[in-house]
Amino acid sequence: MFRNLKLGIKIGLGYGLVGLILAGSILATLWQVRHTEETLNRLVDLRSPTAQSSLVLLNGINQSASALRSWIILGDNVFREERTASWDTQIIPSLDTLKELSARWTERDGAEHLKAIVSMTDQFNNEQKQVEDIAHTLANTPATKILLEEGTPLIEIMAASISKMIDIEQTLEATADRKMLLGMMADVRGSVGLCAAAIRAYLISGDEKFKKEFEELWQKNAARFDDFRANAGLMTPEQKKLLHTFAQARDRLSPLPSKIFEIRGGEEWNLAHNWLAKKVIPAADTIKGHLDAMIAIQKKLVQEDQEKLKRQTRLLKTAEWILLIAGITLCSLLAFFITKGITCPLSEAVEVAERLAQGDLTMVFEPETTDETGQLLGAMKLMVVNLREVMKNLVETVSTLSAASESLSSVSSQMASSAEETNIQAGTVAAASAQVSDNVSRVASAAEQSSTSISDVAAMTEEMSSIFENMVMFSKKTSENVRNMAMSGDEISAGIHNAASAVEEMTLSLNEVAKHTGQAHRVSQNADRLAREVGLKMEALESASKQIGKIVEVIKDIADQTNMLALNATIEAAAGRGFAVVAGEIKELAKQSANATDEIAEQVAHIQKSTDEAVGAIGDISRIIAEIAGINQSIAASAEEQTATANEISKTISNNAVSVKNVAQKANESATLVEEIANSTNETSKTAREAARQIDEVTKGVKDVAESSGEAAVGVEEISENIRGISTASKETAEGAARTNTASKELAKTAELLSGLVKRFSL
Repeated sequence: MFRNLKLGIKIGLGYGLVGLILAGSILATLWQVRHTEETLNRLVDLRSPTAQSSLVLLNGINQSASALRSWIILGDNVFREERTASWDTQIIPSLDTLKELSARWTERDGAEHLKAIVSMTDQFNNEQKQVEDIAHTLANTPATKILLEEGTPLIEIMAASISKMIDIEQTLEATADRKMLLGMMADVRGSVGLCAAAIRAYLISGDEKFKKEFEELWQKNAARFDDFRANAGLMTPEQKKLLHTFAQARDRLSPLPSKIFEIRGGEEWNLAHNWLAKKVIPAADTIKGHLDAMIAIQKKLVQEDQEKLKRQTRLLKTAEWILLIAGITLCSLLAFFITKGITCPLSEAVEVAERLAQGDLTMVFEPETTDETGQLLGAMKLMVVNLREVMKNLVETVSTLSAASESLSSVSSQMASSAEETNIQAGTVAAASAQVSDNVSRVASAAEQSSTSISDVAAMTEEMSSIFENMVMFSKKTSENVRNMAMSGDEISAGIHNAASAVEEMTLSLNEVAKHTGQAHRVSQNADRLAREVGLKMEALESASKQIGKIVEVIKDIADQTNMLALNATIEAAAGRGFAVVAGEIKELAKQSANATDEIAEQVAHIQKSTDEAVGAIGDISRIIAEIAGINQSIAASAEEQTATANEISKTISNNAVSVKNVAQKANESATLVEEIANSTNETSKTAREAARQIDEVTKGVKDVAESSGEAAVGVEEISENIRGISTASKETAEGAARTNTASKELAKTAELLSGLVKRFSL
């Protein structure tokens, strides 16, 4: 069925199938690329920003807590500014980004952790502000506030009163009692100072030994004060008044140390430290716990998307190879069958045309298809049959013409011989004119009859000449038709060669289609390579995320060390050595925290760079898809070119069919001309026979004149003139016979030429 289709339908069907294969390959590639692009966009636009913002938020929480500790310990405003900056540049922006990204999260993306983080963030910020505001204020240490605001003024009153009493005592007479009284005053004043020092030491260190030392000193002070007050009789009125003031101040001071010791011994002796430990750090730990859980979820999702992207990339690569092999195989099979279906009949037609151009009319062939090529072979078969029949008839006609030419030549020779003989006899009659005087009437009658016969011979000769001219014209026409037939054969051969050239062009175009298909494959391989590069960028992002996780662990260690360092600072301060001992260590930890922050910033920048490169790779994949679309347009243009080539082949074959019809028409015309030549030859033969008969009658008349010449005596002069006329007519007859002979020879040459033309064909 396929072999009987038209050439245009065969070629269109082939290119249609190639186009369907190519379209199927491209659609499959685009479908796979779309899924890969979805996974890649999810990684770049959702997973990576979520992980990055989570890490930035975690770093901001740690940095703000570290800055708050540094502010509590060192009291430098730089740390307050650092805490504020961590909120403005890290915590708040990253939290806003996570809120925006959470709109595209699914239930398994950790949205509940983000809600908890958002609800805890405001509380965490407020508690940090409370700690920051109360730190380094008097309200931060309630026991110290009581000492400074209530105890210290009373101690100063007591010290001032006892000092004035001592000053007055020094102006009085130094008796033994007064000396004893002065010693009591000194012990009371000394014990008051030592008690105040013990309270301050306990407030700073919280060491119980200072509390016990105060209690011992206060008991001593109470005993000495009782002794001192028992000897009030020795005092002057002014001293008694100062003693009363001292006693009132002491009574008011007595309940304060126990209250101070109770507050200092409790957990809220330093509100900033207590709130930091009880409120800020637990809130931070809660937020970090949710962050760690959310980061772990996102890390798992990133790994899943990366594995999915790798699987899709491998699947895309495998599909491309399968599509390439299947496309090349199908295109090769289509090209083979379509080319074979076109070239095989054309090759047969070319072979037939070449044998026909060589004059071989013995070949026998049957068309195997009904397409344009089969129609051409059918027309060529009919042409060969007609030519074979025409050539057979032409050979027979040429043989007849050759025989007629030889017969005509023989007749012409006889006419020339008879004319010469008539001329001789006329001379004899002229010489013997004296002898025919007696028979003038008979001679005149015979002469008249001879003249009539000779006129008839001349007329017949002219008729033969006209017939020969017609035969020459017909022979030329036949020769021209044969030449036209040969030219038509050449045109058919050239048309078939043109069709073969068009098929070769079609094959080249098929090769060009294969070339475009190979180029599409290379472009697809380039897309696969870019997808692998994107996978590498995703692995780099994962590695950077892991590195940031390690740095976060370092920051956690630094935070723990900072807590330990704060405790050490408290202990050192309680020992009376202040914060100078651990200031260097705090500075070093702050430097480590800053370095860790810089490393996180560097890793974040690296993640951003890898993300930009991944986005650029996606753009390259889009441009490659566009390039594949351009290659498809080139293949479509090649298909249109092949359609035009197929139309040209069909047109060429149609022209060949017209040429074959022309050859058949010329062959029929040649057969008609050959029949005309045969008829003319028959007429010439009849005319020649009639001329021979007339010449015989002339000869008989001359003989009668010769026999009657002896008897003719009267009218010799008239007879002599008539005989000279006969002689002249005889010469003209001889000349006509010579011309007839020449024409017959030319006819023989024409017959030989026509025979040679006929022999070019093998019958």
